[in-house]
Amino acid sequence: MLIFLVYLFVVKLAKYGGSRAVRQYGRQMWQHWLVACLALLIALAPVATVCTAQRKTFFARQGTVSLLQRRDEPNLAKAY
Repeated sequence: MLIFLVYLFVVKLAKYGGSRAVRQYGRQMWQHWLVACLALLIALAPVATVCTAQRKTFFARQGTVSLLQRRDEPNLAKAY
């Protein structure tokens, strides 16, 4: 969603130019940015909570959960 909002801003810049595009985009899209930021906060809050509460366990699991570290097929092209 954030990538799409940035894309819309770039399109407005290309169409209208500098300051006018920024003003228009700010008036029209602030609610969308607010929703996107709140969604990001809601999605990352549980991960951040676990990371801060159980730091050693979290980072130990981070290192072992990689799809590229332990795979059945050694040839990555064949694996997918």
